[in-house]
Amino acid sequence: MPAPDIRKFRRRRRARRPVPRGLIAAGAAALLLSACAHEGPDAVQSADALSAGWPAQWAGDDTAHIAPDLAQDLYGVFADAQLTALVHEALARNADLRAAAHRLRSAELLLRPARTADRPQARIDAQAARLRAAGDDARSRRAAVSIGWTVDVWGRLADERAGAGAEFGAQRADYAAARLSLAALVAQSWVSLEAAEREAALLQDRLNALESLRQLIRDRYRAGLTVLDDEAAARTQIELARAQLAAAEAAALSSRRALEVLAGRVPEGGLEGPDRPPRIARPIVAAPARVLAARPDVQAAFLRIEAADHARSAAYAAQLPDITLTGSVVRSRDDAALISDLTQWSLVGALGQTLFDHGARRSFARARREEARARVEDYRQVVLNALAEVENALSREAALARQAAALAAALEAARLNESHARDQYRRGLVTAREMIEAQLQRADIELSQTRTAAARLDARIQLGLALGLPWPGAEGNEDV
Repeated sequence: MPAPDIRKFRRRRRARRPVPRGLIAAGAAALLLSACAHEGPDAVQSADALSAGWPAQWAGDDTAHIAPDLAQDLYGVFADAQLTALVHEALARNADLRAAAHRLRSAELLLRPARTADRPQARIDAQAARLRAAGDDARSRRAAVSIGWTVDVWGRLADERAGAGAEFGAQRADYAAARLSLAALVAQSWVSLEAAEREAALLQDRLNALESLRQLIRDRYRAGLTVLDDEAAARTQIELARAQLAAAEAAALSSRRALEVLAGRVPEGGLEGPDRPPRIARPIVAAPARVLAARPDVQAAFLRIEAADHARSAAYAAQLPDITLTGSVVRSRDDAALISDLTQWSLVGALGQTLFDHGARRSFARARREEARARVEDYRQVVLNALAEVENALSREAALARQAAALAAALEAARLNESHARDQYRRGLVTAREMIEAQLQRADIELSQTRTAAARLDARIQLGLALGLPWPGAEGNEDV
């Protein structure tokens, strides 16, 4: 295998510029979205390049378009005391999150070998022996201290240390993302529980109204003002309402149990639900690109580019000679020796180079290079997915607002129509079926309103999560 060009490697090492930590996610996102041809984090230039390739609505100052009533973190989005308390409980007690915290702590402890690989290593050995021969005892003792150091001339160990640190940083970001996802999931389940309970209440009201209507039909039948078929139609709708009510109550119970599991409780279904519709504030809508760049998953993807780039450099450096220094001091005492006490020391420098390995190390270096390129593409996809999530959440928020306005107008009209149909029925101008249809139409619109309101709250939660709004303390990983 031809020897690698050391001068070329040195030039590549000098050309590498450190990346400011504050520009990691933002700068790389801009360059990736503007179809930059570079392979790794060395391509990061400046935060001023951030606007290139982003939609126009994402450009702008971080705070210029933030209204004072808009939530700037998930704590502000969850503007509800009950919900906030439940989120705190889940973050403290959720078993999956606690397991992730322990794994993160384990990964941090395992960083130490990589952090100390380029430092001198010391070792001490001691030995004692006793020999009896021909009635004579001979004792010997030996103690040795040795120090070894691998001289990191080519930066291989430094790259391995930096790569391990970047990978751990990505794991920390993954943990922060898991915390935010858990907070959002608790909020969504809380909204679902409130919607299911409100839907059950509406269905109970519908059932009560149908029972009253059925009694009215019976009274009119006894007076000879209607036919028995009308009572059968009312009974049919009553049974359907009972079936829907049972399904809604089961959904509410399921939501309670899901929340209890998220909060680390035993799923008994006894969780007290919302005493009022939860208040979910509107997140920052006119969000600049820097807000999205704060998403933990985007940061994790970028840090994995760094880790892969360092692994690529380390694999290249592994093809170059190893230089090691070893020093030792040995003190021995042997009763049977001519010189009973002896102290020796040594200092050895060694240079080692593999001459022939069938191209294994070169292939490994090329594989690391391809992995670094793959991490860049992974990052590009994460950023594009993040953009799509925000755009979809914004579109959903606007569409649901229009839907809510239309349903409010439809409900007003349906109530007038129901009142008119009931009055007409009392005067014998319409059939009971027509009156039931008017009543069911109004009830269906109320159910749609409830579901739309829950969907709007869910959309706001999704928007806050998609924008990367932090939950106070999530980035600090206080559980770790």
